[in-house]
Amino acid sequence: NSTTPLAAARVLAEYIEDKSAPVLDLAAGTGIVGGELKRLGFTHIDALDASQAMLDKAVEKNVYKRLICDYMGPNVLDIKDDTYGGAVATGCFVTGHARQDCFLEIIRVLKPGGVLIIQLNKAGLAKPYLAGFEDTLKAHEDDKLWTLLKKEFIPYVLGNNDGLRYVYKKN
Repeated sequence: NSTTPLAAARVLAEYIEDKSAPVLDLAAGTGIVGGELKRLGFTHIDALDASQAMLDKAVEKNVYKRLICDYMGPNVLDIKDDTYGGAVATGCFVTGHARQDCFLEIIRVLKPGGVLIIQLNKAGLAKPYLAGFEDTLKAHEDDKLWTLLKKEFIPYVLGNNDGLRYVYKKN
C-alpha cells in the first residue's frame, strides 16, 4: 500500500531511472527500506543510522555497500559531496531522532538532480520537536537548493495517523 516505508522506496524508484546510481537509506534501521530498494533493482545502496546495533541487523540483509553509523543532523557526515542520486528518509522525523537541521547535509551529499523522498507522520508537524519543519523545507526552496517536485497526503501512515510525503530534487 502507499502508506508504508516501502512505498517511499517505490516512489524513489519512479524518479530514478538509473538503478546503478548510488542511493542512501537515511535512518536505515534494520534495513527494511534498503531491502525494498534492492528488490526494485537498485544495486548501490548505502545505509546511515545512528545506532550501530540497528546497522548490525541491517548488514544481515546483505543489501548495503556501505554502513555509516552517524546522526542525521547539522554534523558533517563522512560522505563526499554530490555522492548520491537519491535518498529516502522515512520514519526518522520523530521525537529523539532526526530534525530539520539535517537537510543541508543531505543536500550536500546528493548529486545535482538527486532526489530525496521524505515521509513522515503528519501529526508530528504539530509537535514542538518539529516546529518550523515546513518553513525549513520552503527556505531551502527559496535559497534554490532544491525544488519541490511533489507533496502528497498519505492516509494512515502509522495507526490512525495520516502522513505526508515530499519529493525534492537537488538543484
